[in-house]
Amino acid sequence: MPEQPLQSDIFKFVALRPPVPASPDNQELNYIVDTRTAQETPVGRLLAELNHAGAAEAPAHLQSIIINRGYDLNFPQSQGDSRLNDLFQQLFAATKSTFDRDLLVQDIESILDQKISDYLAADNTRVMLNHLWDHYYAFHILSKWLPVNLEQLTQNLKTWHVLNLLQREYPIMRAKDLKDALQAKPLVPAIFSIVPKVETPPQEPPVATGEETINSYKRLWNDWMNAYKVLEEVKGIELENKLSTQVKQITVKNSETGVQEKQQLALVKSTLQVNSEQLAALRPETKTLLNTLKISEKNYRADVAFQKVQENFEHLNRRIATMTQPQFFDFIPEEAKSIAGISAILSPGVRDRLVPGVRIEPATSIRSAIKPLGIGDLKIVKQELTGYKAGEIAHIENVLRGEYKERKHRVLDRSEELVTISQESEEETSRDTQTTER
Repeated sequence: MPEQPLQSDIFKFVALRPPVPASPDNQELNYIVDTRTAQETPVGRLLAELNHAGAAEAPAHLQSIIINRGYDLNFPQSQGDSRLNDLFQQLFAATKSTFDRDLLVQDIESILDQKISDYLAADNTRVMLNHLWDHYYAFHILSKWLPVNLEQLTQNLKTWHVLNLLQREYPIMRAKDLKDALQAKPLVPAIFSIVPKVETPPQEPPVATGEETINSYKRLWNDWMNAYKVLEEVKGIELENKLSTQVKQITVKNSETGVQEKQQLALVKSTLQVNSEQLAALRPETKTLLNTLKISEKNYRADVAFQKVQENFEHLNRRIATMTQPQFFDFIPEEAKSIAGISAILSPGVRDRLVPGVRIEPATSIRSAIKPLGIGDLKIVKQELTGYKAGEIAHIENVLRGEYKERKHRVLDRSEELVTISQESEEETSRDTQTTER
């Protein structure tokens, strides 16, 4: 029996499990927490001043507070204390080499010139840590209005976080644990994320537009509405699966007689074609646009047709989004007002002047309504054929000594063509002989 190749089947599936909160150990490792409450921090008390200053003046007022209090993005390095920088470089290098906790503690204490517990318990260290958090909070709020680079402050908080874990004998026994601790994120109280929003002052209504401009508004809305209807119609066009048969004459050699035999080979071809009745029932505007895009019944492909129509529709969307004149909205067709999400393509200047009662669904973010369904674990099951095992006898062949028996299995598809020639001849002869004697 010839050796059979081993078969290997791989099955992949996802097992869904409900989300669970992080364990206290993971929270302690992956998050940096300020021991003070938001109301105990100077920045927390400054939020009342920002709200009192007004939303429009809040960014400038916060900048003046940062300057007056001497807040700096490079604190405490800007004050001449570079030990946190040296410690971070030492901790980062430890993640790239063979990890030894005791040796790492010795290197850290040599940089601090004292034990870790003594350094963290010192009054000046506690004051420096509180100032570090105050700097971080202030610039975090400022980043809501202006671009701010918090990398250095975040790095200093991560360094202090690792020192605090080592001092409390947290089980950092591997390089991976140290790497996870260096990737911890500072937890910012929610009060620092709620800042007054700058409101855009209402715009004065511009002067009346000319007749040519009004006509251009109407044409743009008409083109947009027509493109929307075309897109909806193209979505509903169905494709039919049509079969076509082609017969070929082939010559096959008979394995038993060796004679060449003529046989017929039937080829069945399946093609998707557009429903001609649906294509004929399209609106004249849709047919005109498809002809403009060089799409006909012969070369119709669903993906290509939809892509071209979609590109045309998106082009009109971009044109509408650039319109900032509030009068542009006055010429929107009535049927377009009921289309969900139309306000998403309008510019803010037009969207802010929507008249009451218009049925328009604004584009809203559903991010807050999304909840995790669960955690999916990818599981891979591999099945391999390890061998063969003897089973029940299925068939026995009796062959005498000296005899030879051969079994062949032949599958033949033969097509026969019968030609019948029928010829019919009919002949009838009739004679009538009568004799009369008188």
